[in-house]
Amino acid sequence: MLNSIFPVSVNRNYINYFKGEIKPEQVAPESKKGMTNPEKILVGLGAAAALVIGGILVKKHLDSQCVNGLVKSVQTTTETANQTGNVIKKISPEFIEDKDLRKVIEELNCENVADFANKDDPTFYLNSYIDRMERNLYINFLERFANYHSPSELYKAIEELNTKKCNISVKALENCADNIDFERLLESREVKIVFPKDSTPQEKLRIILNRSTEDCKKRLMDRIKSLVPAIDVNALQTEKTKIIEKYYTKIITNLKETLDFLQ
Repeated sequence: MLNSIFPVSVNRNYINYFKGEIKPEQVAPESKKGMTNPEKILVGLGAAAALVIGGILVKKHLDSQCVNGLVKSVQTTTETANQTGNVIKKISPEFIEDKDLRKVIEELNCENVADFANKDDPTFYLNSYIDRMERNLYINFLERFANYHSPSELYKAIEELNTKKCNISVKALENCADNIDFERLLESREVKIVFPKDSTPQEKLRIILNRSTEDCKKRLMDRIKSLVPAIDVNALQTEKTKIIEKYYTKIITNLKETLDFLQ
């Protein structure tokens, strides 16, 4: 295009300038010596036009690079977002009703151990997750029970814990049970569980996790019971309350010492 407008002697330097092959100070038309005035004027006009047209070409090139870069950036961001959405697989605490267990799951979701389903060996990492969940849940129980300020509060909490279920629903485990070797998991934990026929992976995981939460609850109840004399199941409410009142200080002290040891 430029060759059709300017003499070859002018074109070469200006074109090479816009291509970045020569420095600005080198961009000058060949000597005007021997040229007539009309030729000199033509060369001057040609140089000005070359600068304008060259600038337009450079701008178009840069604009094209910017657009391509923006498209690539958007594509990369979209791919990253899609990958992030597909990778994160954690137990959903919003489907857990029990406040103690929900708090534990929420805290674990802030740790690397929670994404066991994303690991190269999900069975191994699930085993580690269950260990952490049991430990944190037990500590959570200890923190709550060790801070009751009266025998009546403690007794009420013991009665509630004795009857409540720390259930994790199947809905909370969506996509978390993929690729789990449950037979291997039970062997490593030395636990015997017979799953109902045709149980889904999520249902199997739910049974194992709920078994673990029940074990935590039983562990605390056994500790408290070990600190007080056996209470007759047929004893009156007032009799049970008096026993708890008598051993209240002993129970609280033991729970706090155990909590300090675990932390």
